[in-house]
Amino acid sequence: MGKTIVSMVIAVMFLTSIVHTVNLVEADYSTSVDRWAVLLEMNEFPEGWSDLPVDYINSERIQTALVSLGWQSDHMYVVHDNLTISVVKNAVEWLVNKSDSDDMALLYIFTHGMWMSNVLLWNDWFPIKWEKLDTPKKILMVDTCFAERFIEPIKNDPSPHISLTCCSADEVSWAGLEEEGLPIKGSVWNYYFTNALCNSSADFDSDGFISIEEAYNFSTPLVQEYMNENVFAVPEFLESYYDIGIYPENYDAYPHPVMDDGYSDQLIIPEFPSPDNMPPTISILSPEYNTYTANNVPLAFTVSESASWIGYNLDGEQNQTITGNRTLSDLSDGLHSLVVYATDTAENTGASEIVYFTIETPEPEPFPTWIVAVIVIIAVLGVALLIYFTKIRRTTEKT
Repeated sequence: MGKTIVSMVIAVMFLTSIVHTVNLVEADYSTSVDRWAVLLEMNEFPEGWSDLPVDYINSERIQTALVSLGWQSDHMYVVHDNLTISVVKNAVEWLVNKSDSDDMALLYIFTHGMWMSNVLLWNDWFPIKWEKLDTPKKILMVDTCFAERFIEPIKNDPSPHISLTCCSADEVSWAGLEEEGLPIKGSVWNYYFTNALCNSSADFDSDGFISIEEAYNFSTPLVQEYMNENVFAVPEFLESYYDIGIYPENYDAYPHPVMDDGYSDQLIIPEFPSPDNMPPTISILSPEYNTYTANNVPLAFTVSESASWIGYNLDGEQNQTITGNRTLSDLSDGLHSLVVYATDTAENTGASEIVYFTIETPEPEPFPTWIVAVIVIIAVLGVALLIYFTKIRRTTEKT
């Protein structure tokens, strides 16, 4: 897990432009409104750059969420790797040509932040291209190191818009790699935001629809909680932040996603009320991948949303229903496996990563041999003294 920050911290940019009616009460979800999406993700880079091997899970998550919300997969333009200026410009042009003033348009890009600024020269040309998009209902979402810097050129756009970033201009982002063993693979912000779009718990106003604003507000504290309890809990990962002069413990929370909202109301992207088809995320805090010297180990975990049922499975045996943290008692010596499950109120069941831990209780110390020797000596001396005094008394009686 001792990786450099370059390999662990991603520079991801997630740009989205969404076309939809601004008035939620009278929102038109008719089939005349088309929805277009461009999903760009770069995992493999040229020599001299660190790869981001997350199996293109970020664009896949967004595509899955959008399809579940009524978007058509054949209205999505997906590019993996080789994100040059010309490739990205062509993708934006495709979106401009496909969309009109009544449509929704979404642009997502995942790559290194330095790639955005030094190779794609994003801020030099993107604002002009973005302005050509013939819809006032668009969203720019940046999921990259120093992400807020990439929305600066369009922050003062007078037309309705939403710009979202995963972190502020001075912060770095995080994407989990499979070999690190953490619960979330890929962009943490991407994971929680796409989950929120399809999670009824994010429907704060209970209108049956989840707006971009609601998804942002729901996902932000979950991102911060995950970073604090999972990423920064690993000394090697925390040290990698220290190495670049960032001390998360000096912040009230980390990172700080940003939303520049130019809409007077909320912006909703689904064609129909948002289904909750995303399972809850469960993170086991204890036990850890460790060896314990006692037969009783605390079970502590977190669940990302309200749950109607929680249970755990120990060593592949029958699931045990619980209501919260507890203690695993009378554990036998040896290797154990543990999984925690949770079902949300929409009957979606999620599972934690499998945690393996070992119980090795110390063997009782043998009875000290010196004590036995002392007892034997005392007994011998006692017998000898008894015999001696018996003889003395008999001799005394004869005399």
